[in-house]
Amino acid sequence: ILIQDRTCTELLTMLVIHCIEALVDLAERLAQRAERDQKIVKLSPMSPHDRRVFHRALTEHEGVRTESKGEGLYRNLLIIPSEYQSARG
Repeated sequence: ILIQDRTCTELLTMLVIHCIEALVDLAERLAQRAERDQKIVKLSPMSPHDRRVFHRALTEHEGVRTESKGEGLYRNLLIIPSEYQSARG
């Protein structure tokens, strides 16, 4: 990618798009892991924007669902296999 002759706005837009694509890729890989292992994948606390990217990326993924748990800065995202059965029943 040539950065010469690019405005700051164009560079920032490219960076944001790259970050979103990286989050979507990570969401898909973690969803595959949750589905394969039939275990909940708990992510570290993240910004509301990043959680939203994960939720939207996995909306169409039939093998998992997502939930946010916690409050404020400590809100985590969970990727839960659709067929998940907890040990408690």
